[in-house]
Amino acid sequence: ADFFTAPLFSESGTTREVDAIDAEHAKNLQSDFWRSDAVLRLRARPDHPYSRFFTGNRQTLRGGDADARAALFAFHRAFYRAPQ
Repeated sequence: ADFFTAPLFSESGTTREVDAIDAEHAKNLQSDFWRSDAVLRLRARPDHPYSRFFTGNRQTLRGGDADARAALFAFHRAFYRAPQ
C-alpha cells in the first residue's frame, strides 16, 4: 500500500523505468500504428495537446537524472490523491 501513497522513486528504480520506456519507444518507431499516429499529430492544430503527445524516451526523460526524479516527486505531490 505504501507503494502508492509514498513511492520511493529510487535512483535505480527510476533508471530501470526510463530504460523500459526507452526500449518501448524504440520498438514503437517501427510500428505502422505509431507511424500513422505521428502523421495525425502533424496534422493536428499546433495549439492542441494531441499535436505534442508522443511516447517518452531516454532523452525526453533526461535519462532519469536527479531533475527527472524531482519532477516525479513534484507530479506525485501535485496530482496523486489516494481516493483516485
